[in-house]
Amino acid sequence: MQQALDNLRTVDALVLPQGFLSNIPTFDLYKDRWVCVMSADRAPAVLGREELAERPWVLPYRHPSPVFSPLNRLHAEGIEPHAEIVTENFLAIPHLVAGTDRIGLMPERVASSAFSGQPITVVQPAFEIGHLAESLWWHPLHEREPAHIWLRRIAAQAGQTVESGPLA
Repeated sequence: MQQALDNLRTVDALVLPQGFLSNIPTFDLYKDRWVCVMSADRAPAVLGREELAERPWVLPYRHPSPVFSPLNRLHAEGIEPHAEIVTENFLAIPHLVAGTDRIGLMPERVASSAFSGQPITVVQPAFEIGHLAESLWWHPLHEREPAHIWLRRIAAQAGQTVESGPLA
């Protein structure tokens, strides 16, 4: 938390999922849905609990806090995903899933635009795995700065465009 606050002194803002920081000014830009992706040639019509528990996973990060809703949802269903690969780059996930038995976890908007040239498909699990709220965060020192107010207004408009636009 303190490191994020210190970093926000030197940058205009950060875009992070809701829940990673607290007591820092923020607003939601857009909401997305977490989805499972798999190699198209190895994907079942629906991912059952047994497959979710047995197959290896590619996770975007493994955050131990309660803010990472898909892992919390899986845990609530009695499933402990076997993380074979952890990456901080959503765009790497299709490459790490293609041609394997792995299940990837990523936001639906990213998944729908990341399949270019990849034999990947979205596979629905037997239950909802959660949503993601991408948010804009800034240091309290910027709260009343006219240029920063303008920046936040432009970011809010961009978020509305993403939210209202079709999935690719």
